[in-house]
Amino acid sequence: MIGSSRLDGVQHSPQFNADLSEYVEGVIDAAEVTRRAISRARAR
Repeated sequence: MIGSSRLDGVQHSPQFNADLSEYVEGVIDAAEVTRRAISRARAR
């Protein structure tokens, strides 16, 4: 995908980037919560 001439010069809007990073942070948070829940379940 990188180096494709079709994508050269394409810029995502700042809003898109902000939404994307917010989404990624949410996914990471969810994964962390899930991991803690699994650890707690195993500890019982």
